[in-house]
Amino acid sequence: SSGINAEYGDFERVSSGEGWVVEENNRWRKFFLYNQGVKADANCSLVPHTVDLVERLPGFLHSNVLGNAFLSVLPSGSIVSPHCGPSNVRARCHLAITVPGDGRSCGLTVGGERRCWEEGKCLVFDDSFLHSAENLSLCEERVVLIVDIWHPFIDEAERRRLARVLSVS
Repeated sequence: SSGINAEYGDFERVSSGEGWVVEENNRWRKFFLYNQGVKADANCSLVPHTVDLVERLPGFLHSNVLGNAFLSVLPSGSIVSPHCGPSNVRARCHLAITVPGDGRSCGLTVGGERRCWEEGKCLVFDDSFLHSAENLSLCEERVVLIVDIWHPFIDEAERRRLARVLSVS
């Protein structure tokens, strides 16, 4: 994650500019590399190392309406409301880039079970389950690279069939 962390630092200065989607009362920011399977070329040009890593990730849902890859920035004192993803054919991978303090003030709760991010490590979960996130730190933001991949219980033959149905082209 060091290359990703360096890229994030390079374009953080434009964090309030173009390319960002803001949700949850103008607090949770997302910088999409892929949004519903469509590559965001302008955003991707700012973070080529990150895009290369994402595109080489086995099972990444590129060209698939369920496929997203984005940087998620959650400022201090923020909560992402409980929500569910659209399908259980994907798993969502969170690679922690920046986690405040000792990490205990930031958490991801999935199906009632809370986990904390650790910088440079991934949390992978089925986002069709009810989940929420929080950053209760006093002054630091939490940055996570989120990538959608095939659910590990979907076999290769089923992936091929689903890929045809869920293709963006």
